[in-house]
Amino acid sequence: MLISEKYPEMLESVEKKLKEAAEKKGLDFEEIRKDTAAGINFEVESYGILSFGTKYALKRTPVEPAVIVYSEIYWACENPDDPMNCLVAVLLDGSQVVLSIEDKAKPEEILKRISDANPDAMIGYSEEKHNKFKEYIKTLKTEEPPKKAVPDPVAKLPQERIESMQKKFEQIIELGQRLSELSKKWKLEIHEPVDVKELSKWCESNGVYLPDVYTMILARTNGFGISYDSIDYINIYHFDVNDTTKDMYQRTREEMLGREYDSYINCKPSLGWSNHQMLHYNPYTGELFIERERYKYDPVEDFEKEVLDVAIHYFETQERRLSQKDQTKDANKSNPMMKWYNKVLASKDDPELNSDAVLFEPVPKKEITAWEKKNAIKLPKDYKNWLMLSNGLEFADKIVYKLEELDLENPVTGPEDGKEYIVIASLSGASDCLVFDPATKEVFELTDDGKMRTGDFVYHVIQAGFEYLKDE
Repeated sequence: MLISEKYPEMLESVEKKLKEAAEKKGLDFEEIRKDTAAGINFEVESYGILSFGTKYALKRTPVEPAVIVYSEIYWACENPDDPMNCLVAVLLDGSQVVLSIEDKAKPEEILKRISDANPDAMIGYSEEKHNKFKEYIKTLKTEEPPKKAVPDPVAKLPQERIESMQKKFEQIIELGQRLSELSKKWKLEIHEPVDVKELSKWCESNGVYLPDVYTMILARTNGFGISYDSIDYINIYHFDVNDTTKDMYQRTREEMLGREYDSYINCKPSLGWSNHQMLHYNPYTGELFIERERYKYDPVEDFEKEVLDVAIHYFETQERRLSQKDQTKDANKSNPMMKWYNKVLASKDDPELNSDAVLFEPVPKKEITAWEKKNAIKLPKDYKNWLMLSNGLEFADKIVYKLEELDLENPVTGPEDGKEYIVIASLSGASDCLVFDPATKEVFELTDDGKMRTGDFVYHVIQAGFEYLKDE
């Protein structure tokens, strides 16, 4: 199933909100669509993308879709805090919009379009313009924002629950230490703990509620992470009371203290991630959320079960595989995928290819056999042989999924036959993927335009990866 097929209601919702935003300004949405036609078609994976036209820009996210009219821009410049394809547009009412440019247009091209449409707008950043902007803001009349009742903070967790989680978090740290001792590719990051009394004082004076589990982690280490070859599996952000109010909450101190912000429900800053899933919380209530699907925030009912136990199982599996690495390596001397594995490995040292390939620890054959038996599924031969050399792969623009990452509950649907297929690799960072038929083990390429062709693991992943690097 393609992304656009899986989330049609989300696509429809975003378009509806954009239309409403245009109508509030008395604008013709169809005219805006034509003006921004170059980027109007989008998939859910990239619906935060902006569409820029000659007079308008569309910012599409499910939380805050916006229509930006160039004639209403007072100042536009590259974001001094994040100059990589990022603009800040200050509107005449003093509001600011950060525009992340993900299409082919460069920031300077967009700035020129704004300047052409509105010669009175300030373009580019300078200290002089910044001072002029500050003086301009002082002249604007401010209205009291609408106040909304905020639900009571979530109840404190029982002490026995906290103590149980503390023990499991310590277990995760110990596993990280052992993994880093077994392989230089594994890194453990820990820091000095936060003074909990000072943190409590700061939270009380600022009217901020942190989740109990976050406070528990900060009391052990201010910032935490376990990564493999620079890829983080778990990362809990550092907390600094001197800049957190602004940088983490994206809300002003006055709004936080006064509980004046109208959309407090949407205030869900991130505190880190685990297992490729972002962790968010509401500083008004202390509620904790996990982003299993993009922009879908599920409340965390049991942090111990949903995050800590999952991490422990993952790291114990990696430790077991590492301890068996020599035996697995000896058993794979005649593996037909070995030459391709060695070629990918060698690409990391080839200056002409500039490869940043990431290879993982191998999966013992008995583990793969047990997985196939448990799920009543036979894996494609080349993919299975690759797992016995590297459990997954990140190479060029290809990602081969690890054994435990195969999504059996959400198979994709063949566009022509309606059959269900399991994805084993992403081929382009978009919707192109390599899939197999669990009934026959046949491999196919599923393109983002909904076509299916006969697939081949070596050709579509390894050889195509090298072609991609040569063309870059």
